[in-house]
Amino acid sequence: MSAAANDTPQDDAVARQRASDADREQAARLIGEGLADGRLTVEEHGERLDAVFAAKTLGELAPLTADLQRRPPAVAGPGRGLVVDEGAAAATEGEVDRVVAVFRGASRDGRWLLGPQTRVAAVHGGVHLDLRRAVLTHRSVEVRVLCVMGGVTLTVPPGVRVVHSGTTFSGRTRIDRRVTEVTDPEAPVVHLTGRVLWGALHVRCKEGR
Repeated sequence: MSAAANDTPQDDAVARQRASDADREQAARLIGEGLADGRLTVEEHGERLDAVFAAKTLGELAPLTADLQRRPPAVAGPGRGLVVDEGAAAATEGEVDRVVAVFRGASRDGRWLLGPQTRVAAVHGGVHLDLRRAVLTHRSVEVRVLCVMGGVTLTVPPGVRVVHSGTTFSGRTRIDRRVTEVTDPEAPVVHLTGRVLWGALHVRCKEGR
């Protein structure tokens, strides 16, 4: 069945409505973001921009931005606090966050921004990263761990998938089965890498606070 066959009379009526200057400006903004993000080439940007300002109806505007709409922020599950907000990516672009604990403790919890790359070092110390109310700038992030005679604990809410590919030498790594059995293709993913040397790495799954 074609997409047109699924259109309702109400959809048709909306598509025939005259586009306002604000509608065209909104479409132009989305197209500009598409160029800035690398989703459109310079040529495509110019062609779409010309079409936007020539459009007379909402139906003519819609296909020009349909593939540029940002996905709404995704939460890990009903009632949980972790959010994926890809619109916040610019705030951490090119940055590597570091959490270091040497003969001491360090933690991140509450509402905090988790970028695409985080480096954790626990040397004769302990680190706790609590993601239950974190804001992820990307749907898939990496946390690289160096744990030497220390301990690292990662707490995630249900619905987050953790993929562990690190190594453990004369230490202990415990990962809650629930975080490895998530099958939702839209689920946030934490790639846990790095090394544990005579230390302990613990990934636990707990409801949001």
